[in-house]
Amino acid sequence: MAEVSIGVPVFNGADFLEGSLQCLRDQTFRDIEILIFDNCSQDATGDIARKFCEADPRFRYVRHEYNRGAIPNFAASVEAPQSKYFMWRAADDTSSLDYVERLHRLLLSNPDRDIAVPKTLEITRDGKLLREKANSPRVNEAGIAGRVAQIFRLYPDWIYGLFRRETMVPAIKRVMAEYPYIWDWDTATLFPFAFHGRVIGDNDALLYKVIHPAGPPLTRAQRTRRKDEKVIMARCLTEYKHRFIEDTKLSQSEKWLFHALITYYTLTGSLSVPRRIRFAVRDSMGYVQPATKS
Repeated sequence: MAEVSIGVPVFNGADFLEGSLQCLRDQTFRDIEILIFDNCSQDATGDIARKFCEADPRFRYVRHEYNRGAIPNFAASVEAPQSKYFMWRAADDTSSLDYVERLHRLLLSNPDRDIAVPKTLEITRDGKLLREKANSPRVNEAGIAGRVAQIFRLYPDWIYGLFRRETMVPAIKRVMAEYPYIWDWDTATLFPFAFHGRVIGDNDALLYKVIHPAGPPLTRAQRTRRKDEKVIMARCLTEYKHRFIEDTKLSQSEKWLFHALITYYTLTGSLSVPRRIRFAVRDSMGYVQPATKS
C-alpha cells in the first residue's frame, strides 16, 4: 500500500492530462499511487491514462460506464484507496516536483493538523502568470487566531492539498448529503477543517492552476438567472455552515459568535462600507494582491 494516494478525476481532459500525470510521475516523493478516474470521456483521455499505467505500476486507470457527475467522481477517487494520506490533482494542473514531499513532511511534523496546503499560482493555458495566492502566516498559528484566519482566509484551491484520508472521507460524504451544488463544494468540504484549525500551509509547495478563458458573453437574461442561482447556492452554503456550527461542542455563546461572523462574511450586498470592512479584514490577515500579468 502506498503512503500517499493521488486521485485524478477527469472528463475529456486530453489537452492537459499528459503534462499533469508526468508531473505526478516525477515527484521527488516516490511512495505514491496515482488513481485516474475517467468520467466516461469521449476524447483521448483513456489512451493517455493507459500509456502511463503500462509504463509505471504506480498508475491505475478506472473508467466509469457513464458520466456520474463531477462531485461523485471526486468522491469515488478518495473512497477507493486505503492509504493514510490522500490528495486530488485536477487533470489540467501541475505543481512543483517536491510538492507531495513538502506537504507530507508538514503533516508528519504537525499531527494536530489534517490538511497541508500549497501556494497557488494561477496561470494561462500557455503558462503566463496571472496571480499568486499565498497563504497568510496566520493560517499556521495555533489557537483562536489560527482558526479565524483559516475560516476567513480559506482558499478553495486548498482542496488540492494533502489530507489525512480518514478525515476527508466523512467530510466529503457529508457535503454530498447536505450540499447539492458543484459551485463552492470545495469550500463546503474544507470548512470543517478550517473551523477546527486543522489546516497548515507551505508557500514553497507550488500548485500551478490553469485558468481557462471565459466563454462567450452571456445575455442579460442569462446573467440575471446566474445571479439568482448564486444567491440560492450562497444561501445553501451558509445554512450548511450554520448546521455544522450547531453540531459542534462549543458553548452557546461561542456558537452565536460564529453564527454572526459567518452570516456577515457570506453576505454579498453591494454596500460600499461593509465591502471595505471585509477587505480590510482580509488585508489584515495577509491578503496577497494579484500579481502583475506577465
